[in-house]
Amino acid sequence: MVEHQEASVKGSSFQAISILFKGLKLGGKPAGRITGEDESPLFHCQHSYDKVNQYLIEVLTEYYEEKPGYVELNSSLLQTVILLLLRNQQAAPPPSLSSVSEKVKAYIEENFRLELTLSDLAEIVHVSSYHLAHVFKEEVGVSPIQYLIRCRIEEAKKLLLQTDLSVADISAEVGYPNANYFNILFKKVTGANPGKFRSKRG
Repeated sequence: MVEHQEASVKGSSFQAISILFKGLKLGGKPAGRITGEDESPLFHCQHSYDKVNQYLIEVLTEYYEEKPGYVELNSSLLQTVILLLLRNQQAAPPPSLSSVSEKVKAYIEENFRLELTLSDLAEIVHVSSYHLAHVFKEEVGVSPIQYLIRCRIEEAKKLLLQTDLSVADISAEVGYPNANYFNILFKKVTGANPGKFRSKRG
């Protein structure tokens, strides 16, 4: 009952298996969640996909045929599947979360003039808004929206110093149709309003 989305890299395809189980134990302890709280419950199993898939076909066969002992057999098969996945996970290098942050950073830097929300940015990298906010803040030091504001203000500073565009035009150019809001935000970030900042120009 966990809502999620799946997407492949453009021009490529993937095969995936979704598993939902309850009441399963590993080493006598419940195996309700086999990844940490902050980890994605995804396992890359390219090298053991066929083996894992075969085990799961056997699980389904046993489940539907209901032969004597099928419950115990399925529990054993599922334990085997999970242990295989855990073994693969430990052998493989952990997926880099920085790829999420890097993609979002690059997208913001290219598209900061657009109206962007946290949900829009999360959709680009196929993660939840919560996950993106958590990972991005941890790796970049600011939230995605704060980084968006930073990019817009940096561009506004350049335009104020290097062009004769009006403050209203610059505000619209960097993604703020409301010039009054832009003035307030600019002063909050830089300590000076746009007009005073421009006066620094030689």
